[in-house]
Amino acid sequence: MINNNNINDLKSVAIGDYLHAIGHDVAGRKNIVAFWRGDNNPSVSIDHNKNVWYDHGTGEGGSVIDLVMKIEGCSFSEACKCLEDFSFNRSYTPIAPKVEPRESGIVIDDVKELQHPALLQYLNERCIPIEIARKYCKEVHYHPKCKPSARYFVIGFPNDDGGWELRNRFFKGATNKATTYIQNYGSVLIVFEGFFDFLSYLAMPEGVLPSTPKADYLVLNSVANSDKAIELHNRIKAQMEESEIEGRPFYKVCYACDNDLAGKDVTFKMSKLDGLRGYGEDGGVVDFCDRLRAYSGYLVEGKLNDLNDLLIAVKTIEKKKGGVGYGC
Repeated sequence: MINNNNINDLKSVAIGDYLHAIGHDVAGRKNIVAFWRGDNNPSVSIDHNKNVWYDHGTGEGGSVIDLVMKIEGCSFSEACKCLEDFSFNRSYTPIAPKVEPRESGIVIDDVKELQHPALLQYLNERCIPIEIARKYCKEVHYHPKCKPSARYFVIGFPNDDGGWELRNRFFKGATNKATTYIQNYGSVLIVFEGFFDFLSYLAMPEGVLPSTPKADYLVLNSVANSDKAIELHNRIKAQMEESEIEGRPFYKVCYACDNDLAGKDVTFKMSKLDGLRGYGEDGGVVDFCDRLRAYSGYLVEGKLNDLNDLLIAVKTIEKKKGGVGYGC
């Protein structure tokens, strides 16, 4: 039975923790999209100190219980039961939190080849060829643990902990947060912030980005995982030394970050890796974000935020040259 003390305890569950548990890592952001009603604008404000939210688009808001009711479409008692079922880390640290193992709020129902027309259309709008997406991604069907009758479908990108990064036009989440390492035994390591950056790199026309020889790929799936790139480099280097293999694990590291301060911070970390030859395209660290900054204002008006923005801009220009409008 739920009493006032229990309700107060449930209201103390951090909104950021609840959103993380159902696959939305807000990472301390104060404004997010109302994904539960298909809104693409950051119209929902979160006060992490007071642990309350407000939807400027509908005038609704309240505690974490109210948010669960809104997202899950359930009653007050069902929302309380939902929060009771989760095991949360109650202390919320907005900047680079240490993520403790926790039970996912997402239940995977089915995994199959990408085929749903809505997902294929979404990939086309983002200029990702279907054959590239099908090589690395799957169509994932899932439901929230609190709402077993609900059914959703997304593009799923597997991570190294057996979980999935999940995306569609209206949803961005994950079953858990972990990196994805794709080993090709290359001499270059290319680090991507998200898997759409990775897919965009593979789809990018020749000459847009610096050319690289055979490369290994590390998709961080979150900037909070940036240290994983350093750990990977050092682990492979140690394995080579133990096996008495001459040379470096990677003579060059390319970082495909978002065009923001977080990306610059990770690139600086990369430049400190043991064994790299300074900074630049002949060796060391190559920041693909330099190309984003160079093309911003040239290919498009305004700022290119990531590799997918760059891919769409390049493809749009190609189509305009052929007398066709915006798109891929």
